[in-house]
Amino acid sequence: MRAALPLVLCWGSWGRASGNAAAPTPCPVNRSLGFAPMACPAGRVCRTGPWSKDNFCCLPGPGTSGGSCCKRGVPLPPSRTKKNCLLIGDSVTNGMSSRVISLLKDVCQTQVYIGLFASEEQPCFNVSAGATALGAPITYDVIHYNEGLHSIYPRVNTSSELALWAANLGKFTDLLKSTGAQLVYATMTPYMPEKYTNPSRPGPLNPQNDVETKNALAVKTVRAHGVTAINDLYSVVTDVCGKVYRNCSICDDESSHHPRGQCGDHYVDAGWELLANSTAQSIRALLRSAAESADVDPAPAAAPALGGDVGTRKPVSLDYSAAGTPLRLVYGTDRGPQCQGVPPFSAAHPQDSGADTSEALHSMGASVVRTHGSGALDWEKLFPHPNLDVRTDDPANYDFAAGDAWLQRVVSKGFEPYLRLGAGQFTRGAGLPPPGQPYNVTALVDVMLHIVMHYEEGALSAPSLLLPLHALCAVLTPPRA
Repeated sequence: MRAALPLVLCWGSWGRASGNAAAPTPCPVNRSLGFAPMACPAGRVCRTGPWSKDNFCCLPGPGTSGGSCCKRGVPLPPSRTKKNCLLIGDSVTNGMSSRVISLLKDVCQTQVYIGLFASEEQPCFNVSAGATALGAPITYDVIHYNEGLHSIYPRVNTSSELALWAANLGKFTDLLKSTGAQLVYATMTPYMPEKYTNPSRPGPLNPQNDVETKNALAVKTVRAHGVTAINDLYSVVTDVCGKVYRNCSICDDESSHHPRGQCGDHYVDAGWELLANSTAQSIRALLRSAAESADVDPAPAAAPALGGDVGTRKPVSLDYSAAGTPLRLVYGTDRGPQCQGVPPFSAAHPQDSGADTSEALHSMGASVVRTHGSGALDWEKLFPHPNLDVRTDDPANYDFAAGDAWLQRVVSKGFEPYLRLGAGQFTRGAGLPPPGQPYNVTALVDVMLHIVMHYEEGALSAPSLLLPLHALCAVLTPPRA
């Protein structure tokens, strides 16, 4: 189970996030369920997917299995303060992902793309991992990937099939390299039941050694395509459990699927910790190597004591003759232009009362008013349905009156609004249901989109003004389960 992560949505002055321009086929969504439209890659058609009633980019033909449809993009926009990292894999990657995210949180924002195997991950990559769930493109500094255990089904026991398997992995590796990311390839973890459930056939294609055969071929393949960083997860497990085993302390008990042994695909906490530590270390090593090449430290060292060595000085050159876009100075204030709490004050309508400070703010050069602390533009005030159990596209379920009035006053006083979406400072749990109570994250994202659409496009009972928003950030932290 992955840990609850903050849901962060950001728009700049360009407005709403745009879709992937390179993908040719638009795929509209059910607006009551949320997310931005997808852009289907070649060979995929837009239709209802297996995870919800919404549309997805799926393979043509009858049926919609989990592997036949491209999933939504990653949840978080690219970080501007840390490196951006991506984990690609199957259930083993998913099992350790929350630990890897935590281990790298100081240097990297890590996201996860769970697929089946390279031949199905490749056509979906640009919409499922190369873009956010809102359709904005994202690039990564490091991608950690592997050809997971799903690829041992169906059995590959001929040289021609192994060659095709390796070719697909090579093509996927080339796609990942084309993004500019540094790559770490991880070997498959062991699957010991094949040692005693498969018939033995001596030789290089013995099905009892299928994982080992494919690991060796995969490493040879990715190295031939320029990948040098290998995270040997197979050895991480066998170093603890032995070269051949049926039971091991770090294995989950999956004997119901293969009664002659406990160990199968998955692990208990101690096993996930081992795999996550190895994965995090491999990513850190690649980030450190890149930083050393650029002569930049990815994790700044502690400041030296006063009077100590302040390090090596490096020259900095500025070219004032180079033409470019001038920097825009933005000087603003929180709340305002009414100074809340200063007479004349109304306790019933604090956001609409207080001394008018517009003239003083303008004299100081302030041009922007951030809506944090307005008391009228918190999401739970605009959409007063904390259980998210009503339609998100119904204007009757929103209350924009106070927010419209507050923003109208900001604009009428000559200021540019910096719209922030979030919960009130004293709102317990960010306005969401209490810990342990499930809620519809898709509906929550759609609420945020509709609020932005209301002020940028006049959606849902058009306001009296459409705002040229300076910027928007919505930050919501789901309560811990």
